[in-house]
Amino acid sequence: MSEGVQLLEGESIVAELVSPDKFIKHRNQVAYVTDQRLVFLKKKTIGAYYTIEYIPFSLCTQVSYKKTFAIGPMIGGAFLAAVGLMVLFFALTGELRSSGAVVYGVPLIGLGGMLVFGVKRHSLLFHCGERTLKWVSSPGGFKERLPLLREVRDYVFRRGILVTDFEV
Repeated sequence: MSEGVQLLEGESIVAELVSPDKFIKHRNQVAYVTDQRLVFLKKKTIGAYYTIEYIPFSLCTQVSYKKTFAIGPMIGGAFLAAVGLMVLFFALTGELRSSGAVVYGVPLIGLGGMLVFGVKRHSLLFHCGERTLKWVSSPGGFKERLPLLREVRDYVFRRGILVTDFEV
């Protein structure tokens, strides 16, 4: 656990959504779900990058899940795939046959395809009192995060908190 995160006596971690070395990238997001509280990384305007806030689980009334897509990498991937297809087309029709353009076209198509189809993200919304706290995963590792999200879903369900759209 990070230096600044303090657990209460007898408190245990249900899920580590953000590793301590990635705290700066995930400001204004939930970092940990414990059996008593949510650990929230609040963005700070001056001085430190973030402050750690603890929100009691008793304030939470609903948790919802969404599968989202990273639009920026998808557009970039489509562009790379289109450029790769153009290079491959010109290489095969003779315009660029002698330059070995096929060697460049195929990897561009592959990389573009990976970006277009591999940028799914998980998103959790915790409705706690007047606030809605979120967590959004980084692109990649979509399937590897599923067991972690199932743990969160099961824990929240056991606590009797409303769980919506949680088809993990």
